[in-house]
Amino acid sequence: WFGIVRAGCKEDATCTAFQPSFPGCPAPQCLFERAIAEGRNDLMERALQWSSLPPGKFCAKCGCSCEAHETEEELAKRLRIDAILKRKQEDVARSKASRLREAEAECRRRVSEAVQR
Repeated sequence: WFGIVRAGCKEDATCTAFQPSFPGCPAPQCLFERAIAEGRNDLMERALQWSSLPPGKFCAKCGCSCEAHETEEELAKRLRIDAILKRKQEDVARSKASRLREAEAECRRRVSEAVQR
């Protein structure tokens, strides 16, 4: 994982950035909690064998493997997609507001024409 900056975890939304484990690093408490809550024996085994796992391969925050965290490229791609979706939603909202303003203007024009007759 050296040389690869990793961002948030794909499995645990509370983990926002990869923090590599190191020798003597305690097992993350949230790993035990997730193992119990989800009933996953693999997570419990990983938590119990934490001290024997190779350093840097797992996150010290959430206990997930480094592959479960986004790379810089994946993060950049996700941010680009999020920005595109946000712009699209804003464009849809703007066009809807524009149509409403046009409809109101048309109604006002019709009312003023009717009043003038």
